[in-house]
Amino acid sequence: VSLINNDVSDKEGNDINPIKSLIHAKLDKRHRGFDHGVFVPMLAINAPQNIPIVTVSLANDHDTSAHIALGQALAPLRNDGVLIIGSGLGFHNLGAFFGGGGVSAEEVKKRAQEFDDGLEILLRETSEKKTSMVEKWRSTLPWSQFCHPTAEHLMPLFVVLGTVLGTGS
Repeated sequence: VSLINNDVSDKEGNDINPIKSLIHAKLDKRHRGFDHGVFVPMLAINAPQNIPIVTVSLANDHDTSAHIALGQALAPLRNDGVLIIGSGLGFHNLGAFFGGGGVSAEEVKKRAQEFDDGLEILLRETSEKKTSMVEKWRSTLPWSQFCHPTAEHLMPLFVVLGTVLGTGS
């Protein structure tokens, strides 16, 4: 996991990035613009230009339990008034979305809806087994491989879920 250096400083210029004390991460000091997963939601909510934003990268292996654990580590920030946003998609098979793969638009929509319905049921689960159930999303949700050939656009959801599980709320 790496943190992107987005200059989260107090008035005196002291680094106050709250994440550094909660997770083991290396700081990427290269100046980069925000990823589309950051700037698109900020544009959509018309966020002020001067709001401090710290971006956290996903683990390359897309391990669901690691992303839930990351969220649990970040959970204390919620008590400090930090808004944690996970930006991703419930469907990210662009080939199918744009008509490739030999699947009709109606079938793509049906599969996406079945996946979304299953994901909603899974996330609303209140039992103590919720975490282990979520960790098995690939094998339990209908059309998971079709809707997410790769998992990186669903992992932010699991980070945010971890923040909720981490606080017991």
